[in-house]
Amino acid sequence: ILVQDLRRGYFESGIMLSNLIRLPMFNFGYFGLGTGVFVRYGPYYLPTNVLDNFAFKIDMTVTF
Repeated sequence: ILVQDLRRGYFESGIMLSNLIRLPMFNFGYFGLGTGVFVRYGPYYLPTNVLDNFAFKIDMTVTF
């Protein structure tokens, strides 16, 4: 397994959109779904396959 020490810094930025879908939960609270995308840049950017630099996230929240 190749392990990098990340001494030059790991840089990532992105955006999250929470509660795109918000559903009531038994008249007690809410269940929310959202999504996000993040991109890696800087010294550890992978130039061979650009999609490897993106991370897609799913956000699930419960509010009481």
